[in-house]
Amino acid sequence: LIHRCSRRCFVDIVWHPSNEFFTFSDSDAFWLFNLSASEPERLLTNEVDDEGRSTNVFGGGSWAKNGRHLLLWAGATEGSSRLVFDVPTGELTGIPNSFIYVDPFRTSVTWMQDDRLLVIRGFEADQPRIELARFNHEAEQKLVVEESQLLSDEAGLIVSSGIHLENGRFGYLLTHPTDSSQ
Repeated sequence: LIHRCSRRCFVDIVWHPSNEFFTFSDSDAFWLFNLSASEPERLLTNEVDDEGRSTNVFGGGSWAKNGRHLLLWAGATEGSSRLVFDVPTGELTGIPNSFIYVDPFRTSVTWMQDDRLLVIRGFEADQPRIELARFNHEAEQKLVVEESQLLSDEAGLIVSSGIHLENGRFGYLLTHPTDSSQ
C-alpha cells in the first residue's frame, strides 16, 4: 500500500522513463511516488465538489524522454485541456486551444523522441494542421511553435492519431465525418 485515495482514485498511473517513480491522481492531488520513498509527494492540488464531480483535476498523460516534463490533462466534468508540467520548477504551461469536451477530438498532443511536442489540430477553420513545438524556459512564451503545416485545405476533415515515427516521418489519420469512403 502506497496511498489511500481520498474519496476517489483516478486510474492514470504514468511511469517515469527511469522506472524509479510514477505519478497518479486522486480527489485531493496529483502525486509523485518514488519507489525508494515511504510516502508520495503532492505535486498539484486537485479540486472535486461535494458530489464528487471534478472541478479542476490533473491527470497523467506521458513523460518527455528528458524525464523533466510531463504532459497532463487538466479539467473538470465538463471537459479538459492539455498542459505541460515542468516537474523541477512546478511550472504549468498550457497548450493553446487544446480544450476538448466531446468527440471528435480537435487537438491531440504527443511527445516526440527529441522532447518536442507533436500537436495535431483540426479546429482552425475546420482545416487540419500539424505543429511541432518546443519549450524555451527562458522565453516569456514558454511554448514555441517551430513548424506548422496545413494537412489539407478541404474543410470538415478530422485529423487524429498523430505519431512521430522512428524513421523521422509523421503519421496521422484524416477522416471525413459524413463520408466513409474518404
